[in-house]
Amino acid sequence: MLRTVKCDAFADDLRNMTIRPGLNIVQGSSQGNNAIGKSTFLWIVDFIFGGDRYAKIAQDVRKHIDRDLTVYFTFEVDEKLRFFYRKPEEPQKIFECTQDWKTIIDEMAVEQYQSFLRDAYRIDLPGLTIPGLTDHFFRIYGKGNVDERKPIKGTKDTHDTAVDFLLVLFNHGRMLAEIAYMEQTLNIKAYEDFLKNPAQAVDYAAKLEENSGAIKAMQERLDRLLRKEGGEIEFADLGMDTKTIETVAKLQKELRLITRQYESLRSQQVAVENNLSETMTERAEEFTALQHFFPQANIKAFEDIESFHRQLRQILRDEMKDEIARLQPLITFYSEEIRRLEARIQESGITRSISEKIMSQCVSARQRLEELQAERDQLFHDKELQEERAEKMAHLRELAEQHRSAITSVEETVTNLAETINAAVTAGKEKAPVLKIASKDLPFGTEENTSEGSAFKNLVIYDLCLANSCPIPVLIHDSNILIKIDNAYLEEILRQYQATGKQVFIVLDKLESVSPGTQAILDDTTLMHLSDGHELFGTSWSKVAQKATDEAKETEDHGEDQ
Repeated sequence: MLRTVKCDAFADDLRNMTIRPGLNIVQGSSQGNNAIGKSTFLWIVDFIFGGDRYAKIAQDVRKHIDRDLTVYFTFEVDEKLRFFYRKPEEPQKIFECTQDWKTIIDEMAVEQYQSFLRDAYRIDLPGLTIPGLTDHFFRIYGKGNVDERKPIKGTKDTHDTAVDFLLVLFNHGRMLAEIAYMEQTLNIKAYEDFLKNPAQAVDYAAKLEENSGAIKAMQERLDRLLRKEGGEIEFADLGMDTKTIETVAKLQKELRLITRQYESLRSQQVAVENNLSETMTERAEEFTALQHFFPQANIKAFEDIESFHRQLRQILRDEMKDEIARLQPLITFYSEEIRRLEARIQESGITRSISEKIMSQCVSARQRLEELQAERDQLFHDKELQEERAEKMAHLRELAEQHRSAITSVEETVTNLAETINAAVTAGKEKAPVLKIASKDLPFGTEENTSEGSAFKNLVIYDLCLANSCPIPVLIHDSNILIKIDNAYLEEILRQYQATGKQVFIVLDKLESVSPGTQAILDDTTLMHLSDGHELFGTSWSKVAQKATDEAKETEDHGEDQ
């Protein structure tokens, strides 16, 4: 438990505080003065438990006082004191150190430190964490978790997450985790809606029966094709199955394709060879005969043109020879492929003259049979998945029943305890609040009395119920809670705080008159008195600013009088 708090920035008489095991009261003045550090001290306790709000408050404090805002504190763990400090300017780290605060033993991240606190307080309920506890039960002004009509809610809770946290407090966290896992496995968002409207089951038995009939019929058709009546072909007598027939059909198809490619290449080769064999050599005598009929013709020009043509033809002949050289290996390759495919077909025992129609029917029948068999396998697989899902759904229904039973049990436990505490607090004068988890408007309250004072009284009773029955190590209530409750109930509320056996921090503005019993409790449990002139940090800068404004106004008024 928390044993001491030390901060050099506090007022001189507050720098070293010993924290009591039970109730610790921060008293304000009877005037209810603000800006004196009451809530700030509660935020420092929150900081000690891993919160970060004080780090932001310290930024403002640092503008007005020039002192170290580091918080030093000790915890008693297994009857031994352990010493820590945390700096608001470095809030992501917590340092464990020696008793003189000078030598660092260990440096922890916030998550690691809060895990240490969880172990130190022997909190072993599945799903319950220190941040979850502080979020719900450190009720400090400005934290956002003081909803007197819905005390089950934390700072960021929806109604459903608030209910889940309440169930975790009563050791139902493992059940909730299992429900969440089943929802993820079944790919559903809300199991309640899913159980109300389950998916329609598929009749896989009927589908498998239908598939089995189709497989039988197709197998019979294939058998008839393999042993064709009338003696046209009897593949079975040749020792061939449909796999062999399919292979041969593929070979024949490939052979036709290769033959077409071979014939195309051979045609190209013949055409090139024919062009290569053509000669267009012109003789000089022919040009001389031309000059006989056309004396003015320039025979020299014709000869030059013919010389150019001869050069061009030589280039073309060279290219055609290259093309022939390119085509020949391809022709040879396809020729060898034809011989290879013909040999494989011959080895199969089926001649090329066998009807391709019959073979095609065999292949089609075999392919359809394989499709039906694959469909059968998929149906068996889907049937297994549906059976597995049905088992998971049955388990989810069991979990749903456990969830309903858990809610009923928690409602009864809290309601019964609330009745006992309420009877003690009000001396039986007021009806006790009732926990109705299904009610989103008033999950914990008294329907016959919805006044503000009753609502805040019920909030305190709710926290007291849980502090008495759940592993909540520390409870914090700021003055904005207790100030709303009838003063006649204060003494018994303080006694109920003490009866929890937990550390409780409350802020209570000093009352003008209290009962002797209340005064005795205040005398025994008050941690500090804060007021104007005796603030947590020794001064109140907001009041200083107001004082300066008042003095300026007095000076102005004095000048006008003159």
